[in-house]
Amino acid sequence: MNDLVEAKVEALATLLLETPQVPCNVRHLFYPGLYIRELTAPAGIYAIGYVHKTAHMNVLLRGVVRVVLEDGSVGELRAPLTYLGKPGRNIGYIVEEMVWLNIYPTEERDVEKLDEMFLEPSPAMNGHLANLPLALNFTGYDQMLEDLGVTDELVQLESSATADLIPFPIGEYKVKIGRSEIAGKGLICTSSLRTAEFICPASVGGRRTPAGRYTNHSDNPNAMAVVEGDTIYFVAVRDIQGCLGGMDGEEITVDYRQTYALRRSMLT
Repeated sequence: MNDLVEAKVEALATLLLETPQVPCNVRHLFYPGLYIRELTAPAGIYAIGYVHKTAHMNVLLRGVVRVVLEDGSVGELRAPLTYLGKPGRNIGYIVEEMVWLNIYPTEERDVEKLDEMFLEPSPAMNGHLANLPLALNFTGYDQMLEDLGVTDELVQLESSATADLIPFPIGEYKVKIGRSEIAGKGLICTSSLRTAEFICPASVGGRRTPAGRYTNHSDNPNAMAVVEGDTIYFVAVRDIQGCLGGMDGEEITVDYRQTYALRRSMLT
């Protein structure tokens, strides 16, 4: 986009961020040497993408989108469509429900690092995110410590240990590690989850995944831990909201008392 069009897009982004956001589910697909970011967005909305730092393959898997071209004119994209995208960002009106894939060659499986490598929020988005409050509140955390007979220092020491950490296994995920409204980082839902849906592995063969390290406690959790073979999975105990517009979805929480009891049972 030229500078004039970019300035108009930025002004529009500022206005749109102040309006109610709609569900725009994002899935993260990890394959050997490949990361695919899948965005599903409904018809009838305006969408402004993040700034892409690099050229990469794009696939419009489903849908029809009217987009603003570099000269400010409007074109129409229809699925199925594959093309090499340039650095920059897109703005468009979604005519029919859209499924869009961004495809990157990489072995990285940490979504935070992937976002830093390939995406950049606009000034409008950065300003909006900076103004979002953090609750900094562990729901029932102190009572949980008392019930388990442990200290916060012990919990933090175990959480920050890295010797047993592994990346998320190859697969497809509706979650990422991101900004927590409870404390620091947490496990964040990016694509809506249904009750009883498997979320992700928390540990495999006794080694923790990022979910096992960063998922925060709540006395009213939306997930619980279950065992299948040598793997501990998190499972949704109610529906969990994914991304709304460009905003992260709901944080996934568990009751540490339940996960602690489950881990002890696996050791006996």
